[in-house]
Amino acid sequence: MARFEGVIPSLDPIIGGKRVAFEGPQIDVFDPSTGEVIAQITDVGAEGVDQAVASSLEGFKVWRRKTFRERADALSAFAEALVARREELGALEALEVGKPVSAGVAEVFGSADRIKFFAYGARHMSVPNSGNFRDGLTSFARRSPLGVVGCIVPWNYPLALLVWKIGPALAAGNAVVVKPAEETPIVTSLVAEIAQEFLPPGVFNLVMGNGPTVGNALVTHPKVPMISMTGETSTGKIIYANAAPEMKKLHLELGGPSAILVFDDADLDLFEATLPQGTFRNSGQDCHALSRIFAHESIKDRVVEACVRVAEKQTLGGAFDEETVIGPLVSKQQQERVARLVDEAAALPHVTVVTGGKVPDRPGYFYPATVLDGVRHDDPIKQTEIFGPVITVTSFQTEEEVLGWVNEQEHGLSGGVWTRSLDRGLRVAEELEAGTVWVNDHSKTVTEMPFGGWKHSGVGRELSTEAILEHTESKHIAIDTTRR
Repeated sequence: MARFEGVIPSLDPIIGGKRVAFEGPQIDVFDPSTGEVIAQITDVGAEGVDQAVASSLEGFKVWRRKTFRERADALSAFAEALVARREELGALEALEVGKPVSAGVAEVFGSADRIKFFAYGARHMSVPNSGNFRDGLTSFARRSPLGVVGCIVPWNYPLALLVWKIGPALAAGNAVVVKPAEETPIVTSLVAEIAQEFLPPGVFNLVMGNGPTVGNALVTHPKVPMISMTGETSTGKIIYANAAPEMKKLHLELGGPSAILVFDDADLDLFEATLPQGTFRNSGQDCHALSRIFAHESIKDRVVEACVRVAEKQTLGGAFDEETVIGPLVSKQQQERVARLVDEAAALPHVTVVTGGKVPDRPGYFYPATVLDGVRHDDPIKQTEIFGPVITVTSFQTEEEVLGWVNEQEHGLSGGVWTRSLDRGLRVAEELEAGTVWVNDHSKTVTEMPFGGWKHSGVGRELSTEAILEHTESKHIAIDTTRR
């Protein structure tokens, strides 16, 4: 198996533009392709968060006074610097997440493009209502940055989702304190280091540690008015409660299993062609993976056959092996979780494991592409975000029946509709209680459109200019024009 041949950057926190060493509990970082420890980070605790926030408050004073154009130019230069180091960044992401190197490099290009979108999109923030609404009083509204935004980044896309958070925050004039997932701190550390060349000291600070210590210290800090976090719903609810005493603004992208509705008139060739990226990208560790399938009873068997054909072509391998299609899961814990969910489903008498379903006997945290047939809509695995390369197929009889099943679920991040009927596609997309619905496609996000969930799948929106506005507060300024 091919190995990582680069250099792992320093994983010390960055505060005020410099690396700062802390003493504290050590956390191992693993290579999921081998299961070996490749680095350690230090949990900085509440003390480290205090230092980072104090530094960011000073950086914010400078950054907020930059013009939109000055901030945009700095962020654009930062984006170009990421592209220039794409091979290094892509390899580091592959190392710590387990995804193929090509996927890591592609993530750099997409992330740089999004930084530029936010950078220049912020120049167009405006509030339309202004004028003389009372005699002698001129009113106008403006958007003002919040201050310090705490960004808690997940492990599945540590570069892309870092940018989803820092991009709109920085473009709007805020400073950020970033806490990466303890499983994947490496690429975030290098991105933060690169950023220091282009941003004033303290504008982009980096802290390391566990969620219950460092994450909670950031969430409850009285000088951090906003928290942006991507992760599990259970964690989001803890943050929601812990942030309440300070009345913080929250952006919580909490995932949830996407409901994919395949009707009897669907183009199954197109559906099958979408499965490799829609389902198995990043080993299924995707908040909107095409994995929770509801197929009309008349075509259910053909849908299962299509899923099996694709699943059996997904080659398992290490992140640096050229033939790899599916890399490992990110951690031993995640591997055990996926295996437990599949084993519990397979024990049900009505469920059939058509392909996959067993942890391979090899080093690393691998799990094969798996297809389960006969799963009922209320089985635990159908109600859970698996976050692994697993497809479950459930048959339905009518549109009304399947919409009732999927909309009674507490999550609503995304969904999909497969049909040749434009009328049905639009109708069902409107009925699905989810923040994003794809029709005859899946998993393609566009920077210009908002992304986020309904119900227990989150609060707020990422991407688009809507995300920039969420990192600001509106302010009405009224001027008495009768006085000279």
